[in-house]
Amino acid sequence: MESRSKAMETTKNYLTTAASVAASAMLARTVINEFLPSELRSLASTGIHKLFGRVSAEHTIIIRQTEGLNSNELYDAANNYLRTKISPTMKRLRASKSEDKNKVVITFDVGEEIIDIFQGVEYKWKLVSQEETQSNSRYGETSIQVRWFELKFHSKYKDLMLNNYFPHILVRSKEIKAADRQLKITMNKYDEWNYSIELNHPATFETLAMDAELKRTIMEDLARFVKRKEYYKRIGKAWKRGYLLFGPPGTGKSSLIAAIANYLRFDIYDLDLKEICSNSELKTLLIGMPNKSMLVIEDIDCSIDLINRDEEKKTKSNDDEDVTLSGILNCVDGLWSTSGEERIIVFTTNYKDRLDPALLRPGRMDMHIHMGHCGPDGFRVLASNYHCIDDHPRFEEIDEMLKEVKVTPAEVSEELLRSDDVDIALGGLIQLLHKKRKESQEEKRRAEDSHENKQRDGDSKEIEEEKQHVESETGVSDYESIEEIIVDQDWSQDYFTTIASITASTMLARTLLNECLPSELRSLASSSMAKLFSHFSTEHTIIIQQTEGLTPNELYDAASTYLRTKISLSMKRLRASKSEDKNNIIVSLDDGEGLIDIFQGAEYKWKLVSEERESPRGGVDMTVKVKWYELSFHNKYKEITLNAYFPHILERSKDIKAADRRLKLYMNQYESWSSIDLNHPTTLETLALEAELKQTIIEDLARFVKRKQYYKKIGKAWKRGYLLFGPPGTGKSSLVAAIANYLRFDIYDLDLKEVSSNTSLKRLLIAIKNKSVLVIEDIDCSIDLQNRDEEGQDKKKHNKHDVTLSGLLNFIDGLWSTSGEERIIVLTTNYKDRLDPALLRPGRMDKHIQMGYCGPNSFKMLASNYHDIDEHPLFEEIEELLKEVQVTPAEVAEELIRSDDVDICLACLIQLLNKKKKEVQGNKESAKDSQENKEKDGDDKQIDEEKQQVGSKTGVSDWEASEV
Repeated sequence: MESRSKAMETTKNYLTTAASVAASAMLARTVINEFLPSELRSLASTGIHKLFGRVSAEHTIIIRQTEGLNSNELYDAANNYLRTKISPTMKRLRASKSEDKNKVVITFDVGEEIIDIFQGVEYKWKLVSQEETQSNSRYGETSIQVRWFELKFHSKYKDLMLNNYFPHILVRSKEIKAADRQLKITMNKYDEWNYSIELNHPATFETLAMDAELKRTIMEDLARFVKRKEYYKRIGKAWKRGYLLFGPPGTGKSSLIAAIANYLRFDIYDLDLKEICSNSELKTLLIGMPNKSMLVIEDIDCSIDLINRDEEKKTKSNDDEDVTLSGILNCVDGLWSTSGEERIIVFTTNYKDRLDPALLRPGRMDMHIHMGHCGPDGFRVLASNYHCIDDHPRFEEIDEMLKEVKVTPAEVSEELLRSDDVDIALGGLIQLLHKKRKESQEEKRRAEDSHENKQRDGDSKEIEEEKQHVESETGVSDYESIEEIIVDQDWSQDYFTTIASITASTMLARTLLNECLPSELRSLASSSMAKLFSHFSTEHTIIIQQTEGLTPNELYDAASTYLRTKISLSMKRLRASKSEDKNNIIVSLDDGEGLIDIFQGAEYKWKLVSEERESPRGGVDMTVKVKWYELSFHNKYKEITLNAYFPHILERSKDIKAADRRLKLYMNQYESWSSIDLNHPTTLETLALEAELKQTIIEDLARFVKRKQYYKKIGKAWKRGYLLFGPPGTGKSSLVAAIANYLRFDIYDLDLKEVSSNTSLKRLLIAIKNKSVLVIEDIDCSIDLQNRDEEGQDKKKHNKHDVTLSGLLNFIDGLWSTSGEERIIVLTTNYKDRLDPALLRPGRMDKHIQMGYCGPNSFKMLASNYHDIDEHPLFEEIEELLKEVQVTPAEVAEELIRSDDVDICLACLIQLLNKKKKEVQGNKESAKDSQENKEKDGDDKQIDEEKQQVGSKTGVSDWEASEV
């Protein structure tokens, strides 16, 4: 008790002395300000600042956001550079995301500091912001927010800073921008590169299923090319390189192009020769390409009828405006090829032997890459990509079979994609390989039989042609703890007196510091105190503004949507609203309210902050309301917040918006889409399908939508193709609607007859949103799709602006197929055998679903839907009849909807089935009679022929006379 009394007395004496000193200082300041002339005061102030300036060896450089009307490139570069230097000790950060970017951008908030070490020198950065008023002849006084960086460093490193540090920041900023930059893929319309989208193709050299040696050769060639600018200049050649990719469909030509673009960080320019009318337009397009880009012409043998140069003079009268082979060669390797530099030129074809040799020579196509069938190396890459395995007991068997049969990487990929169980997936692949080996053996036997027959017929020319065809086919990412003071009631008066003295002294000290100390020392003291206290604080705060400049902050919108689902009953103030086009009342946070969210064991405190700010415009004071979220959490959860919590909020927001919105059905007219609400009531539960098939479809769809990262890992576009085939009335359109309702995807119904060219087709694809179903119904009837073997050969029959099969295939599975993600592509047809095999392969149509006639299971589903019954005495008879006759679900549904009385409906259905049974029997009898008549007619015809033969020899026309 005595020691406490002494301590209190000492503290009181100390504070009394401090208060006396402070009072004397205040008196002295008042006397100086009142009696000394301003000149003397200014001279004294300058002297004090010079004195402290000599003591301080710190330099400060101001880097403003703008200089006059021009943006300051150094400010932008520093902003990008400092994003990579965010310190764990920083307590306030800013998070934002724009709609066209994939990542959440973290920057430090106004007033925060960063220390950067470069070449052993310490640089202190601080972001400063303040409002300034500008006068404008048109708008009067306008308030604007001005920002700048304060950079502080020791004065002896000034030269190092100017000559090394600033250039380092500029270079690193460019590298960061290049890494953040989204690659583009651009198409041509006539002679203009008029439309581009982001290139999101996930293919990389690591995920490509290729022979290891070939892959390494390509990568080394590309790496050598980009480093050889001076070399190309020295040898007098344009800095470009040409690659010819050739091989059958499904071998990964488009994926290799995307992998090259991702490897080099080059944009892709996809040239459609059918859009070009002359060689002049071709040159115009070449000039319009920037450096560091790839020029791609896919299926060049199909794109256009390229006239051989030997024949150009002979056919000159046909059309002076055609693109000629000479025109292409001059653009690839002539004078116009030097219009840009550091370019890659890629041609693809399924048939190398169709191309003119002049197009293939070195200097034009420098490297010919055969994209062959899948071999052991390619299979092991795919197995590693799809199932993360490098070895398996069944690998040896698969390797041996791959040496015997031809299977494309696309076909292998589809088998590996079918199941998450590696044993099931490999079992399916082995089954496919056995099937292909059997088909190959049968084809070989048929070829041998045909060969023997041709030898007997002496048709040696046809044999030689078949040999040549076979050869061509088979060729080669604490403070020190403070004791709690328990004050007895007797000491309360001294205690409160002491607190009051401390408060008064602190306020006085602050005033003295602000008045007497130079700004440099105040700044140094302030930052030192902030650093001191920051070491003992464990809470981080991130500011999420409603807008960043003029751009809406997508993260703010996502947080608002997400937090609606976290509203607590303990909250006293909420906000409710409803718009005319929404069905639900939306309840959200009110200004100043907060809530707590738990994610992966971490506690996150959210608070909605609102502030009114004055913004003078045109001489009128306007009040602008600014909103932001403050998100506080323990600093040990910083990585979880950035890498898991924010992405979780963005994904959940998308899901909530998708569940709230109405589905749309789009139709195309020329190159644009228009829509109506999709109100189709069909669901997978009500669809009349066999139970096993329905379950397979549901599992396949559910697995697809959960595999975004999986598709990215294996280097495939996040899409899936379904072919629905079967007779009319079997529910193909209903299944499409059920898929859309199940996934909550919009439907885009594409009418190919409305599309005038392959370029128009690409533009329609670009305009399709993510999470959508693209449907082409009755594709065999929609348009006259040429076989790719015939494209470019029948120029008279097909206009050069027609949609071709090559265009459709590239639309489904080429470079442009990655213009969006999470898409379902559905083709329907009544006759599967009419479609080109290239359209049906895995990677395009991944799953073939036969929509058959109504069976017992489908009938029971319809009976349950229409009359809420699961059993009835007539069911057994109906099921037996369904096994004998072919009736579509549409026909059964029509009988069940005739009446509300189930007995009447089932009786009508039985009547329909018996009628069809009778028709089937009648058709069988008619077919039998027809066959007998044909046999009888055949005998009569033979007799007539014999009569004619005898008559011609004997001159007697009567059979009996000749017999005599």
